Amino acid sequence: MGWLKTTVIALIILGALSIAGILWYLSANGREVFIERVSSLTNRTVTLGAVRPVFPLGLELDDLAIEGLLTALHARVDVDVLALLRGELTFSSAKLVEPVLFLERGSDATLMPPPSAGATQDGTPSPAAVSRPAAKRRPVVLKKLVIEGGVLSVRGVKANREWTIDKIAGVVENIPLTGTPVRTRLFLTASLARLDAPFVGHFLKAQGWVNWSARDMDVLAQAVDDAGRVGLDVKLVAKANDLLVDGKARFAGKKAKSADAKNTGTVEGAALGILSALGSDIDLGFSFHTQMDRFDVGQIALSGNVVTDLQTAGPSGNIVNNLKAIGDELMKQSQPKP
Repeated sequence: MGWLKTTVIALIILGALSIAGILWYLSANGREVFIERVSSLTNRTVTLGAVRPVFPLGLELDDLAIEGLLTALHARVDVDVLALLRGELTFSSAKLVEPVLFLERGSDATLMPPPSAGATQDGTPSPAAVSRPAAKRRPVVLKKLVIEGGVLSVRGVKANREWTIDKIAGVVENIPLTGTPVRTRLFLTASLARLDAPFVGHFLKAQGWVNWSARDMDVLAQAVDDAGRVGLDVKLVAKANDLLVDGKARFAGKKAKSADAKNTGTVEGAALGILSALGSDIDLGFSFHTQMDRFDVGQIALSGNVVTDLQTAGPSGNIVNNLKAIGDELMKQSQPKP
């Protein structure tokens, strides 16, 4: 058994020397390797603060910035051992602390990263970039990403406004960095306090999967308030870019007044305004189709009940029916006679 003990000791020593060698390499070249890899994947300028190798095979990064796309106070990335055996130095997992992701919603409702400095004003690649032949790259998938204190900032080009979701935390698995068609699984929580959402609840929970390349998804999302009331319970299911959004929402009286009559219809908008003045809550079901990569709510038909401490569900439902009947009659009377 002496040869077995000798072999085990030799393997341990070899492994320790290999790890020490990789850490030394990362200490000397980690900054350049990380910047080169991320720049090639995003076609954007990458800047870093301090860079430190960490045991067993990783890098700690301060003040990460990917031009126009992402910033992070602190990050950690771990070397992909399987890729290393193929002679490639790439990363398998990462952790981002206080990252801020910037996206834009174009005039055609397309959600995408803001144009880089190398792009033209309309967001297309510059002529110099187009003239360069595209390098054939091996598919790259980040196996695991841990997020702490994240922020998503979306700028609406057409609306000329900004939406912000903050306090994002959780885990995202299998993130394709080269357009690879894989299922990205997500388990996230976030705060909607800065979004000024019309429904009850500011604490968001979301879980499911997204295959962005195939435009498929299956995600459940729920928003609750401090009292445990569910303000939003929605399921998003997409196949080949056809996205069905189906769920229910509760609008508090004071928030119902912010409902957009353009989206709910004149009668429903008037009903929401009146119910807001009464201080009643409204439970609504909703369902609509849109494109996954061009999320546009458009017109939604809403149906549901009024929740009030003064009346039962039956009379409350009659309030909605009566309001709609009155609104329909008013609209008929306002139409020009032939």
